[in-house]
Amino acid sequence: MPIWVWFFFAAFASTAFTVVLAFYLDFRRMNLVQLGLLPKKTPEIFGFSYGPMSFGMGIDIPYIFSRELARSPDLATRRWTPWLRGGFCLGAAMMLAFLVSAFVLG
Repeated sequence: MPIWVWFFFAAFASTAFTVVLAFYLDFRRMNLVQLGLLPKKTPEIFGFSYGPMSFGMGIDIPYIFSRELARSPDLATRRWTPWLRGGFCLGAAMMLAFLVSAFVLG
């Protein structure tokens, strides 16, 4: 099997893991806000974007890489934040490796 196939599967798996983890943390945040354990002004990981190039749900990348998320009062969020950040970087790196290996190596 060519190497680019492995890079494609790695990119897909990393991205899928990261999106599922982001959904988990966002649902957990919503639950903690409803229970009153977090303030209502706590930012969402998934938010609506109304920019000129997009409309709909999107991941708030600046919030994910901010210190505010890493210093969350919720212990589980603090533990999973490095995995979430690493997943975004790993997914992008694997996609770049897939593109390079598919088009350069053939």
